[in-house]
Amino acid sequence: MPEVDDAQRQERRKKAGDLLKMADKLFKGSDFEGAARLVTMAMETDPQNAYALAYQERVRYAIAQRDGQRLEAPRTALGAAPEGVAPRDQTTQPVLQRSTPEEIRKKLEEAQRNISDERTRTEKKESEKELIPTLPAQEQASEPVPGPGADALTAEIAGLKADLDLAGKDRGELQKQIQNGQSQLFQSRVTLESERRQWNAERDALRAQAEQRLEEERARLEQQRTESEQRLEAAAKTLRAQLEEGQIARGG
Repeated sequence: MPEVDDAQRQERRKKAGDLLKMADKLFKGSDFEGAARLVTMAMETDPQNAYALAYQERVRYAIAQRDGQRLEAPRTALGAAPEGVAPRDQTTQPVLQRSTPEEIRKKLEEAQRNISDERTRTEKKESEKELIPTLPAQEQASEPVPGPGADALTAEIAGLKADLDLAGKDRGELQKQIQNGQSQLFQSRVTLESERRQWNAERDALRAQAEQRLEEERARLEQQRTESEQRLEAAAKTLRAQLEEGQIARGG
């Protein structure tokens, strides 16, 4: 019968809400494992409970954050590895998986929609109850029970907002790192361009010096050739003159 199904659904929702209230108390006491077990029980009791799904993500993130801090503490306290001991491989450290701001926003919007739907259903049932004040006891027993308490829902929304703020800070830090990297890259490009221009200037200066020396050497060789030709021509004239004088002397 529909009344029986509805009653069972409301009973499961009530049990899941009670489990989430207890999980929220454990979570505030930093007992994340206990809170995770209660959230799992709530999901098994009411698999379609959106609050349980969102709270499970929050508990997982808190556990990952706590474990990451525990792993980081020994490295900060001990510093470098002792002499003769190989440093620990950093690649074996677990990487914390954080939800993106879009995922956290979606979960926050989903939780707010569920709260609004739950409030609407409750108000509708209250209106029906005012219109029909004399319902049989069996039908009144099947009246829907609100989901998790206001404290658990408020804590869940606050946790999601805190996660969203943290993700925003991480994104801002990442943007700063990207800007610093771009600035360093630009500075490297400027330095390389300056060195390239300096190298080109030195190359051009060396080339000009080599061409000047080559031209000077050509001029020196040309001058030596001219002087050698002049000496040879003078010697030839002297020799011809001596030959002519010898012939004249023999003829006389």
